[in-house]
Formats: sequence, structure tokens, C-alpha cells
Amino acid sequence: MVIQYERKRSGVKVNDMFIMISAWQKTSLMDSISEQMFDVYSKVAVSIMITTTTTNVMAFYTGILTTFRPIQ
Repeated sequence: MVIQYERKRSGVKVNDMFIMISAWQKTSLMDSISEQMFDVYSKVAVSIMITTTTTNVMAFYTGILTTFRPIQ
């Protein structure tokens, strides 16, 4: 029996989860889950976009500008 594990990419990274949990803790417990999630996403969308874009751009340019001898 062979068990195949397919690695899937998650849209939410660990650093984004800290931001989302912080916003979730500030929501009202009287609201429904969907209202709480709407509040969370509306509060954190811009900061997640900025942090994710910044780290991706930095990683990309680090990879371009760095010579990695073992691969050559």
C-alpha cells in the first residue's frame, strides 16, 4: 500500500495567522461567525497584502542576487 501525500499551498501563512488571531480576539462574541470573519478580513486584508508582498519580493531579489555554488 502506497500512501501519497500531496503538498498543497495554503493561502494563509503563519505570520498572517498572528494578525488574524489578534483581530479575531477583538471581535464581538455576540456576532455570528460569518460577521466575525467579515470583520477580521476587513481589518487585516491590507496588512496581510503588504507583509506578504514585501516578504515575497525580498525573497525573490535575494534569490536573484545571491550566487549559490552547490547548484551550479
